[in-house]
Amino acid sequence: MDIKLINDKSVWESFVIGNDNTFLHSFSWGEFNRSLGNKIWRFGVYKNNTLIAVYLVIKIKAKRGSFLFVPHGPIIDKRQKDHEVLNNEAEMPFIEFLNQITLWQQLDSHTSFSQWFE
Repeated sequence: MDIKLINDKSVWESFVIGNDNTFLHSFSWGEFNRSLGNKIWRFGVYKNNTLIAVYLVIKIKAKRGSFLFVPHGPIIDKRQKDHEVLNNEAEMPFIEFLNQITLWQQLDSHTSFSQWFE
């Protein structure tokens, strides 16, 4: 499985519209959060070059510290036969990916991921 940033609104919206969603998954919700000064990322999980899940990640800065927020996410492709298996397949690599980013950020502020957390 591959995890890639999605910057193309049409790719994001076509996936979100084709699956159960709320306005919290929309491309516009991400842009609204960006306008509030939050950093956002739209990640897609690909299996065999097919998009199977998307995650809107919002970096929230609060008095208690910064954290990554995935509102009502992820969205898993519900058209797949084995949705429960797919759900686990899509979530675990992404959780590991976020853990690695967090670990790299703590260990080395000069990593290529450091600009994500500025």
